[in-house]
Amino acid sequence: MRHGQGEHNLVMINNEPDSWKLAYAEKNGAVDPELTELGKAQATAVGSAWKDMLERGIPKPEKYLVSPLVRAIDTMNLTYGDLMEDDQKPVVIENLRETVFGNTWDQRRTKSELADRYPNITFEQEFSEQDPHQQLARKLAEEGNAARLEKVQSVLHSIASDCPETYIAITGHRRNLTALFALLHHRNVRLAQGEIIPVVIKITEKDVARNDANGL
Repeated sequence: MRHGQGEHNLVMINNEPDSWKLAYAEKNGAVDPELTELGKAQATAVGSAWKDMLERGIPKPEKYLVSPLVRAIDTMNLTYGDLMEDDQKPVVIENLRETVFGNTWDQRRTKSELADRYPNITFEQEFSEQDPHQQLARKLAEEGNAARLEKVQSVLHSIASDCPETYIAITGHRRNLTALFALLHHRNVRLAQGEIIPVVIKITEKDVARNDANGL
């Protein structure tokens, strides 16, 4: 699932293409953008659709993986919050975050800030306190497509090797979800804000062994 509309998405709509990044950065500094009211409504609507589909027999997610950016975590909580069991702790994954485009607002919040704000989440073992991409953002350096594919590939490898669950809900961003589709040889889908798509894959023991040796 792609996150609902964020403040930066709204700024993009209301500004010229060359000025929206600067306008947002000047207004908010290095702030991880929040969802807009529309973004919250989009996530809530998907949550309602999930409840309807559960009544029709769709399997409930057994595991939740999410980007560390608050627009994604809030989207996940608004969408799936009523579906989660008490012992289900969504896992925050560094490599599910948005591509770093060289803007100060590409930075994420610290691990401590996220833990305080979201008591229902947990973090992957390697998750660092500080944003490992902070300097990249401040230097106005942009990640390329190869780096994005490598990051998403590592997430797929972790799922194949370490997740016994069958039904996994991923909440992230358009570009890393597009990379996910590419790595799975799925048809190219450009997800709108707050949009969700089901993907069915088959992972065999041979796949896991090959991934351990070579990566996905």
